[in-house]
Amino acid sequence: MPTRSWADIGYRWPMITLLAGVAAAQQVSFEAVTRVQVGQDPSLTVSAHAPGKLSVDVACGDRHFTWSGGVADGFTHRVALAGLPLGQTPCAGSARLDAPDGAWAETPLSFTVAVLPPIGWTVGDQDWDRERRHLVVHPDRPLKEVRAVAIGVGGQELEVAYADLGDPSAPSLDLGTTDEIVQIRVTGTDPDGFTSELLLSPWFYAIPHEDVVFASGSAEITAAEAPKLEKCWADVQRVVATYGSLVPIRLYVAGYTDTVGTEASNLELSRRRAKAIATWFRSRGFAGEVAWQGFGEEVLAVPTKDETDAPANRRAVYVLAAQDPPIGRDLPRSDWSR
Repeated sequence: MPTRSWADIGYRWPMITLLAGVAAAQQVSFEAVTRVQVGQDPSLTVSAHAPGKLSVDVACGDRHFTWSGGVADGFTHRVALAGLPLGQTPCAGSARLDAPDGAWAETPLSFTVAVLPPIGWTVGDQDWDRERRHLVVHPDRPLKEVRAVAIGVGGQELEVAYADLGDPSAPSLDLGTTDEIVQIRVTGTDPDGFTSELLLSPWFYAIPHEDVVFASGSAEITAAEAPKLEKCWADVQRVVATYGSLVPIRLYVAGYTDTVGTEASNLELSRRRAKAIATWFRSRGFAGEVAWQGFGEEVLAVPTKDETDAPANRRAVYVLAAQDPPIGRDLPRSDWSR
């Protein structure tokens, strides 16, 4: 019987799968999954449409994959192309079918696989407009869809919004709900069908309080001043009980001074006082993450000249939030100690 050769195989590229045509004699077909995310393996699936012995030999970069075995009509075998690096890797090899009557057929295999990292996101403080309910996200590659779900108090879904993709580097979303938003769940889908979720918690709460009065140059909370913090504690517990099941509640304490003394000494003093208040809340029973930061005389509540004793400037800010509070006038930096 004369030798039967396979016809050249043609390729087309839908979504994540490369489909190969069937040989003229209909002996074998194969399908290669060529685009995957890290943690998944590209693969080559071979299907036999005639009995015999099937052998597959493929090299992808410096990785070599082989398989052989007896097959029947309708047999399918998947060869996992495991251990390939991030990025694109060319693959080449051959598949051969030896028929029981001694005839054989062989075809070259040639394709490129890509192992892609998960979709990455960047969102800065300036990307969330709290008043307008306008959000801008920055994915690390173009996406075909960006969807956001606004979650309110109690975990209810307030709204679903789809992004304007006019600028692929900065999809923008407008959330029309007027209810309090505790969390925003953003889901992005790329052209290959891979998805990634970004969880944002733009909610924060500034705790109203009476400022602790420290002795000059001291960061010690006296027994006479502790009741001021006790009054805040009930408010902290209420907020944790309301929102704690939805987002992790963190406490941020920022300290400030007046202009008496040097800038350097005031900065250090504000840090020690903020840490003292943060430590008090931790010892009182706050279970979440606690962070503190000092700003010295950098942010004055009441503008004064240098060396001015102004009690209004010897203050602190307490913020409960699920993520670092946004940078603003009172919090010009996000250099929190924990």
